[in-house]
Amino acid sequence: MAEPRPRVLFAEDEAERNRRFTDALRLEGLDVDTVSTVVGCIERLRAEPYDLLVLDVMMPLGDGEAWEGIDPIDAGVALLTRWRDGELPGLPENLPVIVLTGTTRHRELLEALGVSDYLEKPCSLPWLLEAVRAAVRTEEGRP
Repeated sequence: MAEPRPRVLFAEDEAERNRRFTDALRLEGLDVDTVSTVVGCIERLRAEPYDLLVLDVMMPLGDGEAWEGIDPIDAGVALLTRWRDGELPGLPENLPVIVLTGTTRHRELLEALGVSDYLEKPCSLPWLLEAVRAAVRTEEGRP
């Protein structure tokens, strides 16, 4: 019986980057689901088990949770902060997160929140694949 393939949730609102990166991750042998809003990310994380989250920091909030006053440029940071502070019940504990961002303005805060890796946009496909491989190996306990 084959081992289950690592599951990745790719949260990215830019359609072309989403398609290109998820196709490459699937070719690497990963099961990949995609979402394009913060609320969509929360809903999927509550509904399905994942081995890794790749999260665009700046993306639309979506409808559902109470996100008043949050600027989409801060949406991913707000998600991670609330998640790590236990304010979003039903989300998995200790899920590795790779952050994609076009700004360095949140770097120290994101690192303090324990993200597995921090990739600045434009991020090359090889960089993303290397970060995902490293995070999945670490999660599975491989050296």
